[in-house]
Amino acid sequence: MIISMTPNKIIVQVNSRTATIQGEALVPGTGVSDYVVYADTLVFWDAPYQSEKISPAQKSAIIDGVKADLAMRNTRFEIEGLT
Repeated sequence: MIISMTPNKIIVQVNSRTATIQGEALVPGTGVSDYVVYADTLVFWDAPYQSEKISPAQKSAIIDGVKADLAMRNTRFEIEGLT
């Protein structure tokens, strides 16, 4: 699921498509979380599918996959922007 993680974004792969979710790395050990994932930034697929909107079901599955991947990495995280 997660193929790349930087201090300000996570790139995920779903089948042959990728999507970018904005995030924010926090200073480890200073709070409850080490990383904040901004779920409301997950709207469109990355190029070459950038004109295709991610459906609510796809978004939910992607966020669930990100949660599982971050938990496996022992990354303390929070998800913001879920509706």
